[in-house]
Amino acid sequence: PSLEPVALHENQVLYGPGDTVDHVYFPNDGVVSLLFDVDKRRTVEVAMEGNEGAVGLAIYLGGVNSCNLSVVRNAGTAMRMAVNALTKCANRRGDLQALLRRYVHALVTQIAQSGVCNRFHKVDARLARWLLMTHDRMGSDELHATQEFIAHMLGVRRSSVTAAASCRFPAGTGNRRRPPP
Repeated sequence: PSLEPVALHENQVLYGPGDTVDHVYFPNDGVVSLLFDVDKRRTVEVAMEGNEGAVGLAIYLGGVNSCNLSVVRNAGTAMRMAVNALTKCANRRGDLQALLRRYVHALVTQIAQSGVCNRFHKVDARLARWLLMTHDRMGSDELHATQEFIAHMLGVRRSSVTAAASCRFPAGTGNRRRPPP
């Protein structure tokens, strides 16, 4: 009964760094990016959340303010719940508490994998990972995103995304690249 339906609009900021988190969002069909500042000009996506998760759940672990930027990347809908109502429900030690803990573990794992990927993988592998994760959350084969936007999410230049997206992999050759025609 504490859940309320809300619309998620593209580029809507759910939380900024330092914002008080008063609601947790459970996306139904939208995608939200969790971004961290690299410097005053750049941010990088460290996680994405869709219908598998809850945006703002770190507050459940005892925080008060957001430490990252949470932005709606793909519009959709969500169910929203006040933090105090979520805490009250979760403290009943039922299924919700177990689900929240498992999801927090999955989110921490995603953030760690993102850090490793951003540090050790080339842009083409990072792009492939980003596209697959987006596809999993969108449930659609259509992706409406510019190269500039994807570059922003990956923390690279647009030209790097262009080069990575133009790689061709002939059938049965694995990761060997064929030169462009």
